[in-house]
Amino acid sequence: MKKHHIKVLIIAGIISFGGMAYADYYKVNIIFGHKGTESGNFMSPEGIAVDILNNIYVVDRDNHRIQKFDSNGNFIKQIGKNCLVGNECLSWPTGVAVDSSYNVYISDTEKRIKKFDSDGNFIDEVRYDKRPLNIVVDSFNTTATFNYYKGVRMGFGRYGRRSIRQS
Repeated sequence: MKKHHIKVLIIAGIISFGGMAYADYYKVNIIFGHKGTESGNFMSPEGIAVDILNNIYVVDRDNHRIQKFDSNGNFIKQIGKNCLVGNECLSWPTGVAVDSSYNVYISDTEKRIKKFDSDGNFIDEVRYDKRPLNIVVDSFNTTATFNYYKGVRMGFGRYGRRSIRQS
C-alpha cells in the first residue's frame, strides 16, 4: 500500500560497519499529510530537501508540485503546478534541492531542471535529452548537479551559467 504522508525522524546513535551505517535507535518526531490534492496533502510524495532554516520541501509527484513546510510540518507554500504552458508548470517532478540562497531546483519528466527563488518565482531552466532523477546542490557555489543513469550532469554553474556534460 502506497503511503501519502511524510515522517520526520530523529536518528541518534549511528553505527558504521563495513561501509554501511545503521541507526542505533530513532524516534518519529512528526507525521504530516494525507492522500489528497489539497495543500499539505500528497499524491505520491517522492523526494525531499531541507534548507538551512529546516524548512522541508517535498516532491508531490502526482500533484505536479513541490510543497514547502516548516520544521513542524505546517504548510507554507506550493511551488509549481500542473499546466501545459508557463514557467510555473511542472510535469511529474522527480527531485528537489535547495541552495544556500534558498533557490529551489526541481527536476521533472519533461527532461528539464527548473530554478525558482524562495518565493516560488521562476528564474531559469535547463533542458537535456534525458530525464534527470536526482539533484544535489554544490556547497561551494550554488551549482546544482543532476544525475541520470549514465552520470549526466546538468545544471546552473557559478554566476548563473548553464552547463551540461557527460561524466
